[in-house]
Parts: sequence; structure tokens; C-alpha cells
Amino acid sequence: MNDDAEEGAAMNMGYKTDSLHSVREKDGNYMTRMVYFHKDGDKYFPAVKVPVSRAKYRTIEALLDDLSKKVPLHFGVRRLFTPKGRDEIRDIEQLERYGNYICASNRKVQALKINSQLHEPPHRHNYTQKLKTTGTSNEDRSSWEASSSTLVDDWIEMHKSGKAVQELRAPKSKQVEFILNSEPTNRHVMRFKPSELTLSVDEVMNCLSNAFHVGVAKLYTPSGARVLRSEDILNGPDRLIACKKHDRPVVRKRSELPSITERSMELEVSGLQKRLVNDDSLPCLSVQSTAEVPKGKSKKQMELRSPGYAAGIGKFDTRLKSCMKSAKNCLYEVIVYTGNRWAADTDADIYIIFFGSKGHSEIIYLRQNPNDLKFQQNQADFFEVWSPYLGELRKLVIGHNEQGYGAGIFIERVMVSEPTIDDAYYAFPCSKWLDQGQVDGSCERPLKCAGYSNMNAFSKENDSMYSINAENQWKLQIKIGKIYPRDYKPELHVFAYSSVNKARTNYSQQRRLVKVNEAETIYSVMLHQFGNFYKIRLEVDYQKCEAIPMALQIESAELLHIETGDRRHIRCKCCCRLNVDYQCSGSNLQLFREFPVVDLMNDLLPVYKYYGSVTLGDMHNIEQGRFFHCKLYGELGDSGIVYLDQLTSNDGNLEFEVECVSLGRLVCVMFSTFVDTEAEYLCDGFSLLQELYEKHNCMLTAGNGWLIKSIVIRDSLHSPYQYVFTEGRILERQFPGVLRKEMILSDITGQSTKCPTKKKRDGNMEVEVWKVFITSKEQVEFDTVNGCCNLTVYGNLGNTGPIVLEERNNKFMPNKVAVFQVSFKSVGTVFKVRLEMDTTDERQMTWYLRKVKMKNINNGDEFRINVDSLLMKSDRNSRPSIELPVSWPDIPPLPKVLYTIFVYNGHDTVKDQTLSARLTIYGEHGDSGPRVLYSTERGQKLFEPENCNQFEVEAVFLGRLRQIGITADPASDFTCWHVSAIAVKDPESQMLYQFSADR
Repeated sequence: MNDDAEEGAAMNMGYKTDSLHSVREKDGNYMTRMVYFHKDGDKYFPAVKVPVSRAKYRTIEALLDDLSKKVPLHFGVRRLFTPKGRDEIRDIEQLERYGNYICASNRKVQALKINSQLHEPPHRHNYTQKLKTTGTSNEDRSSWEASSSTLVDDWIEMHKSGKAVQELRAPKSKQVEFILNSEPTNRHVMRFKPSELTLSVDEVMNCLSNAFHVGVAKLYTPSGARVLRSEDILNGPDRLIACKKHDRPVVRKRSELPSITERSMELEVSGLQKRLVNDDSLPCLSVQSTAEVPKGKSKKQMELRSPGYAAGIGKFDTRLKSCMKSAKNCLYEVIVYTGNRWAADTDADIYIIFFGSKGHSEIIYLRQNPNDLKFQQNQADFFEVWSPYLGELRKLVIGHNEQGYGAGIFIERVMVSEPTIDDAYYAFPCSKWLDQGQVDGSCERPLKCAGYSNMNAFSKENDSMYSINAENQWKLQIKIGKIYPRDYKPELHVFAYSSVNKARTNYSQQRRLVKVNEAETIYSVMLHQFGNFYKIRLEVDYQKCEAIPMALQIESAELLHIETGDRRHIRCKCCCRLNVDYQCSGSNLQLFREFPVVDLMNDLLPVYKYYGSVTLGDMHNIEQGRFFHCKLYGELGDSGIVYLDQLTSNDGNLEFEVECVSLGRLVCVMFSTFVDTEAEYLCDGFSLLQELYEKHNCMLTAGNGWLIKSIVIRDSLHSPYQYVFTEGRILERQFPGVLRKEMILSDITGQSTKCPTKKKRDGNMEVEVWKVFITSKEQVEFDTVNGCCNLTVYGNLGNTGPIVLEERNNKFMPNKVAVFQVSFKSVGTVFKVRLEMDTTDERQMTWYLRKVKMKNINNGDEFRINVDSLLMKSDRNSRPSIELPVSWPDIPPLPKVLYTIFVYNGHDTVKDQTLSARLTIYGEHGDSGPRVLYSTERGQKLFEPENCNQFEVEAVFLGRLRQIGITADPASDFTCWHVSAIAVKDPESQMLYQFSADR
């Protein structure tokens, strides 16, 4: 009977094979084949793997258009060639399966160097395993790309040395595949000799940086362990993850299956304890919760299992958690993002304190590095710190000990990852100043955790994950707290925002409705991902806000990817309310809440508290509702509905505060309110009038001063500007009885962020004492600077004149900070300094200036300037100098401009004379100092009679020019020089200043 069954199965299999073969012959033109495309002239560019078929690409032009998006060429992909570049592909049918082709824009291409082994299809498992044992597999790599090797095949030398034959049978090299973090398709293979490793880890990372075209600074194993030694590469796995400086690895967490008996579980736990004691940096295993039912097993099947099985799992889980708690130290990776504001940097040390569910850490200092400056403007700095395991992080405190205006820092956000135990990536948004002279004068701020992300699965090669056309299933779980009143059942609108690019200029919005029936309950909604989620908004649908006082507490939310299991936890702890009858600590009166989504691949958006002031317009004979409905629109999306109570207006002004995720640059503000029939008629009239204006291209708006006159919005007290909306238009009615008006952005004005309690500088102070810190930089090709330099400080009350700074050892040593103490009469707020190199010593030829810092000893005010400029003495410029603009936290630096000088020589000037002249320009913001006038072209004759010479002078912007001073060098050999006029062109204002000399 078994033979009959086998024969029948064979017949069925043969029938299926024949039918499948006939179908393939019939639809041969629509068969999908995998093809690899390479970039012309770039051997380091990884091959692009594209499935090609007639069903997907009707013509070769459609394929070329698609390849233009994947293979970057200046003029796009216009032609395809065979690997040797001889034959051009003109039809899709010419493309072979697993073939390699060159993408080019013109007819001339460079041939590819094809290896003997081509790409192997993934289903050929046996052949791939054979290649892996021999260490020659080229899977997931371009067939023409040569593998980087750090050894030379010394088979002949081994024979000469008399080594055994069995040693020759052992693997000569170990092949390691390096995968770029978060880009699994970007891979590189290197071979290492087990008996002799000539490269260090730093040299390996340099090779990987050249191969990936990015800076590789860290190596990790797929389990998350850090690779610090060369031996770890030889003894580790065959695949390693290459990370950038501020990235953390996206790893696959693998859990071992629990043992059957209780005895074996105890042995496993004891072994884990020994490993934890010996090495605290080893990552702990993650075990699935015992409350979860395994996939594919029903609850009834789990109940039929022996009670010892469930007891063993619980005991193993408990012992494992106790091992985690007993760990002495835990590694935390901290990334501090300094904001892009004026004077946002600092050279002070930052301290940080973690607060978690299991306690708090001690004060941890993030210190500066003289060779690698930390906390610079618009920079991210990475630190590794050790602390006892704190459980789930909830907040942190960050600050510094520097006192004085300008000595602080503007922190955008702080990201903390804990890769060893929980594998969590925490986000702490800030976007605030830590400066004694800014806003509230605080130098220490507590930052609440906005959420964290758990990456439970390694990033797979899935193009649909990042495609805006593919839908990926996510589940959003919302935990609701208390509801006031208890019998109230609100409707909660869920808005999810996602974008495919980091700029988030092209975003999509999804909307779901949740009916909240009970308090202390978790509600779930399904979402489709179009790109990457960056914001979630929860908004209560509350039509009659003045009728029933209500409040809804939101405890937390979590995004869960159905396929990969990635988790994005959101800490909410907030309340949606519009009345003060129910008190919620730290909560504004608003019916919506917005939360940023923590994503390892994208930047976290800050949460701002927007401050607005609305000036009401003409509302004569208009009966409207009590509330205005206001909504903000920006480049990154829109906000929820803000309810403005007219009963709180003061002299026609309405003030409001609303907290939401950053909207980017605001574009417009939408207002709506309920009105009577008479107002509806007026609305229709204004709409018709607006259509006439637009039809005849009139730059007018109808109803500009009606209902709402203007609105001013500032996204934060730490923001140096505000948005002004003065132009508005009445929109067409969509619903009966509802009036809508759109206010359009008209201007952006500056705002001071200075602390109001900060004492104003005493302009009548006679003498100020400053400390000057000058750092020189070492240059191998240049000599060390000798002698001294002259310093001139400019302020709004005047300048100090040249101050001689002389080093005691008569030398500015490279990479050394020279400290001076100077005193001078107060010049007000400093906006510029000038350093001039003293050239009295013939040995002093060059000076590489790295940084200048000045600190007021009296009040602690401080400013820093990163120079990184070379001053060099030459025949044309015997006294080189440099002007440096000064920036303060609320005062932008003056720009550097290139003035064009026109010198008109009179007829009395003697010909062919040697003349050297210096020019000084005076303006509202000081002077430029004496500058040597020389020609950029050697051999050109200057200052000839009845001739005009043109020069260029670079200086800090001087404002409106007032006068010009020109002198001839006493050492010059000349008889007579007649200057008739001098003109100066200002590139900022495009004005030409004429100065008549005629002398």
C-alpha cells in the first residue's frame, strides 16, 4: 500500500511539473529574473539588485527611469551595457538571469572586473553552504567587487618551512562580512589570517570607512557585544556590524528555548550568574514573558502541559531577572545634541544624573577633550558611561557649573541607549538654554523621557519597509487613565503622521476613531505605515465645550510592528481638558495631546509650548459663539483644535498657550466660529469679492480686518523669533452657520531670549577686567609662532585700541592655551575683536590660530570664537591681522564682507614710482584697521597718473560708512602721489560710497 501511495504521489508530482513547465513556456516573456546593475566608473558602488520582467517594465525606457532613482548619475541612467562595455542593451529580453550590467549616461563606459563566481540564487542552499565552509562565498555582494584582504597567500612558504600537511588543510584565512548599520544591503567582505593578524581594529575600521564611504567608528557582533580587540574579530562570528560614531547597532535579540526539566534550568541560571560576575559588559538574554501564549499554541494546549513545565519557566524567568538586578555596572551610551543657535557651544564639562524605576545614579561628568572639542554648535557628542542598572529610565538632570552670560549651552536633546540588558533607546527632548543670562537663568534642567524604542529584530532587506507605496501593519495601543465625570464616554480621534524623508516636507496623515467606554483600559487601533512615523496626536471630540466640564487622562501609548515586533513606547502622563474644574498637574487647557515617536533612524522632533496673542477685529452686529476654533499649520504638519474663550479677552486681545510637537516654520493659522444668518451673508459677499480679486490678479484680500485683525505666535520662550500674521481672507463656507478665516504669514521678527532678571551692564563702569585665552594649533609644515600679538576689542561704546599680549616664554606653543589678563575702560557689549601678529621678530613667520576666548572677571560674561585660521607674513602683508565677529546667545554675529576699493589717481602723480599704501575704513561698527593695498597680479603697476586701481579688503561688517583714511608707507620711494577720489562698494547693501580727496 505504501508503494502504491508513493507511485501515485510520483505521478501527481510529474503532472504538476509538466503543467508548470507548460505555463512557464507560455508566459516566458513575463518571467521575473534577478539582475544586478552597477554604476559606471565607481567600483565601490554596491550593485543594485532589481527583479526584471515584462509585467513590471513594458519597455527598456521604463527600466531606465526606475534605475535613475537607484543609481545616482549626473544625467540619469540612459544606457545599459554588458560587463565589458562593448554591447548596448536595447531590450529587456536581452537581460540574463543573475547577469551584471553597467548603468551609464553616455556611450563610453569602463569595463567591470568580473570574478569567476557569479551571484548565486538564494534557493541554492547546499552550494552556498559549501562555499561558506571554504571561505569563498560571495553571497549578497557584487560579483565584480574585489574582497579586501589583509594577508598574502603564503602556501609556498609554508611548504618551505616544513609544516605538516594537516595544517595546510586547515583554513588559511577567516572571511568576515561587515554590514553597515541600518543598511543591510551595504556589505563588505574582508579576510583575516588566523595565525597572524597584521591589522588593528582601528586600521580595520579605516578600511571599512573607505569601502562604505562613511566614518566607521565602532564594531559590534549581531548579538550587540562591542568588538574592541583584533582577537575578537578572529574568534567572533562571521558577520559584524559597522556603526558610525553616534549610532548604536540594530541587532537581532535571540532567546534560548527553556529546558524541559527544572534541574537543567537551574544549571543554566547558575552558569549565567558566573558569566555576569566575570564580565559585566556581556549582554543578558531576553526571555519571553510567561504570560504570553507561544505562537501556534492555543490556550487549551498550554493548559494540558505538565505543571512542572510552567513552574520551571517561571523559576527560570525569576532567577534571570535577579541576575540582571545583581549586575554591578551597566553600560549607558549617551548622545548630547547641541542646538544650532548663536553661541550655543560651550567648553565647560557637562554633568548628568539618571533617574529610573530602580533608583538614580550618581553625578556623571561628560568631560571635554582638548583634541576633540565637545559641545560645539550643531554637533552631536557620544559618551560611554557606567552606572548601576536603573531599570526603565524616566528622566534625567543635565547641567553645568559655569556662571555668567554666554557661558552656557543650548541643548537640543539627549539620547540614551542601554544595549546590554533592556536594549532600549531613550529620548529626552530639551530645546532649551542652560545659561545664567537666558530666559529663566537656569543652568540645570530636568528632562522627562518622551519614550523609548526597542529594536527586537535586525533590519532585513525589505524595500517595502521604506516605500511610501507599501503598507506595513502597526498596532497602536493607548492606555486610558481616569475619566471625569465617570459616566462620560468621549470619542478619541487618533492622528498618525509619517514621512519618507528626514526633512518631513512630504508627510501623510492617518485618522482613526476610538470610542472610550471605560476608564483604566487599553484600546488598540491598526495603522498602515507610509515611511516612518514621527508624531501621534490624540484629540477628544468635544462639540459643546462650555456645557459639560470633562477631563480624560492618557497614561501611555505604544506602537508595535506586527511583523518584526519593533516597539516604540510613548510616555504620556497628561490630561485632555478644557475646564479648570478638574485639576491635572502640569497640564494646559487643551483637548488634544501630541507626542513625538522615538525612532532610531530619524531625528526626534521637540515639543514646544506655543504662545499666541490674537487681536480681534470688527465684529459689529455679528452674533457668534463663545469659542473661537484655532488651528496652526506648519511645514511639518498641523496641530489640534485650540479653543479660544472670548470671555477671557482683554481689550480685544486673546492670549493662549498650546503644547504640541514642533510644526516647523509656521505657514498659516485657521480660525472658525459659529455665526448667525447675517454673518453668513457677509461671508458669502467677502468670498465673492475675493474671487474677483484673484481673477484680476489684484494683490488684495477681502475682509482683512473683519473678525480677526492679527495674530502673533512664538513657538517657545527660548526661540529668538516670532511669527506675525496680519493678512487674512474669508474662506468659502463648508458648513451652514460656520465662518472660516485664514491668516497668512506676513513677517518673522526677532525676539530677545535674555533673562529679564539679569542686571543690565553698567555702561559707565570705568574699568573692566577680562581674561583672554588664546589657543594655537600645531602645523607640521609651519614653524611655531614667536613674540607677541596685539588685541583690539570693539563694543557699542567704542574700542580699546591695540593691547599688547606678550607670552612670558616669548612663545605661543602649539596645542597650548596662553592665558592673559587685561583691563580696559568699558566698551559696552563686545561685537568684534581683532588680533594682529607682531612681526618685529624675524623668526615669526606663521601663526595658526585655533580658538579665542574672553571671560569678564567682574560679572562672568563670556564669549568664544573658533578661528582655525592661518596668519602668514609675506612681502605684500608684513603685519597680518584677522577680525573675528563675536556672537552672544541673543545677539547674532556681524557678517564678514569683502569690500571693493576704487582708488582714482590724479594727473599730478609721478610715473613708475615704488609706493606702498595702507587704507582704513570707518563706519558705524568701528573701523577695519590699517590694511595694505596690494594687487593680486604680480608685476602690475599701481598708482599711475589718471588711472583707477581696484583692491579688495575683507573685514567685519562696518554698517554705514563714514570716512576713509589712507596713508603712504614712510619706507616707500615716491615723489608725489595725487589721490583725486576713493570709492567703496558695500556688498551687503550694494551701495557705492564716494569719498572726494582731491589732494
